[in-house]
Amino acid sequence: MFYNRLGQAIAQGTYTKSPYFIKQNIAKAFEDPNSQFNVSFNVIPFDKQTDELGTYFVGLPDIKFNDKQYPMKVYGLQNERQLGHASLMQLYDTNGNTLNSSLERTNTDGAINIVINQTIAKQLNLKNNENFYMATNGNIMKVKNGSDYTEINPEEINFEKINNNPIPETENNATLLNQNVSYNQIPTTSDGAYGNSGNNATSMLKEVAQGNVVIDHDNKP
Repeated sequence: MFYNRLGQAIAQGTYTKSPYFIKQNIAKAFEDPNSQFNVSFNVIPFDKQTDELGTYFVGLPDIKFNDKQYPMKVYGLQNERQLGHASLMQLYDTNGNTLNSSLERTNTDGAINIVINQTIAKQLNLKNNENFYMATNGNIMKVKNGSDYTEINPEEINFEKINNNPIPETENNATLLNQNVSYNQIPTTSDGAYGNSGNNATSMLKEVAQGNVVIDHDNKP
């Protein structure tokens, strides 16, 4: 049930660290299609044929409303050039002009274009083409590189083992050995970062325990 979902890492961690008898119950429930068993991790199934990827974070702009800074929810759309077709989410201004192309425009000063609704624009007294800074307040995963840490590049995450093929009847879904991501920047994960091979820690967990992989707070504007 966790195949083709990014939340499989959570399921693997749960299974790996569970006591022996709980593991047996989980394995038995996974194998029995009629079992009264289900686990949810707030993960939304994704079908690349009908769905689109997006981003979300809560930023903190450097401009104030009533002398106070308020967080701003920011949603990102997948690049239409990557999609190869128009996005399912189309944005328009009050004159009916499309705004999606503006989001993908590259600026020489490095500024990132965003669309702000009228309520926030009025509260913050923002005009068209006006610049402001905003801290993303996100968490980023970094890997040790010599004496420093380097951010994990999403383009260097290998999803080749993730596919939509049916699960073979002979495979025990509870082991979750197949369909595992790996990180090109972390060589020890070449066979799968989260593969569960029994009671041993996964490759990623070992890297975290050794301090080679860390989560850092990103508050850069």
